[in-house]
Amino acid sequence: MVTSCKGGVGKTTLTAGISTALAKMGKTVLTVDMDFGVRSLDLALGFENNICADAYDAITERCELDKTYISSPDCPNLFFTPAPAGFDNRTMDSILKEQINKYLSALKEKFDYIFLDMPAGFGKMFELVASSPVTDKAVIICSHSPSSVRAAEKTAFELYKFGKTPLGLVINMFNIPFVKKGYYPGILDIIERSSVKLMGVVPDDTVIDSIQQRGGLINCEELHSRGNTAIKNIARRINGENVSLMQSIVKTSKRSQLL
Repeated sequence: MVTSCKGGVGKTTLTAGISTALAKMGKTVLTVDMDFGVRSLDLALGFENNICADAYDAITERCELDKTYISSPDCPNLFFTPAPAGFDNRTMDSILKEQINKYLSALKEKFDYIFLDMPAGFGKMFELVASSPVTDKAVIICSHSPSSVRAAEKTAFELYKFGKTPLGLVINMFNIPFVKKGYYPGILDIIERSSVKLMGVVPDDTVIDSIQQRGGLINCEELHSRGNTAIKNIARRINGENVSLMQSIVKTSKRSQLL
C-alpha cells in the first residue's frame, strides 16, 4: 500500500511511476486506485479513456476478477483497476474485511507486484487494507514540510498498530537547491522525525509535472530527468537491487550536503 494521512504529497504520481518502472523491468504489476469516489490514478497512468469494471466490483465479486483490470497498450506488463467514480460512506461501510482479504489474496496469485494507491487520512479503507494480513508492505510518502513529515510519523504509528512492517519512506518533491542553502531540512532530519527507514528520495521535477498535466505514463523512455531516475532507482530497490541513494541524480561530491 502507498499511503500517507496527508493529501498532496504525491502518492498517485509515485504509484504510477514505480509501478511502470517495475513493469518495464519485466515484472507483472497491478495498480489499484483505492481512493473511492475521487479517483485519479487513471490520469497518471494514461487510462482515462479505458475504464473497465472498478475495484468495488472486484471486492464485492459483482463481476469476474479478470474483468476488473486492464493492461496498458504502451506497457503490456502493467495493469490497472480504477476506483469507482461515485461512492458514499454508507456503501463504504458495507465492505467487509473478509472481502478485502479474499480480493487481495486472489490478486497476489496473478501478479508479481500489486500497488494500492490509498486515499489520504485514516478512514475505513485505510483500516481495511492496513489490517489485512495479505498486505505485506507499506510505503509512506512525505515532502519537506513539517506537517508532511509529522503526517508520515503519524501514518507509521497507525500502521505499526496493525502490525505492518517493514515500512519504507519516500521523500518526494525534494528541493535540492533549497536543502543545500539550508532553507529545508536534510534527509537525515526527515528520517529522524518520521522514524521510518528510507526507501528513496525523489527530487522536485517540473518535467514530471508537465507529463502529468498531459496525462499518460510518466515513466516513458524518452523522459530523462532527475525525478524519473529517482523513481526508477526506487523500483530497482524494491526488486532487490542494491542502488545507492542518489545514484545518477546528484554528483558524489555534493551528496553529503543533502544529508
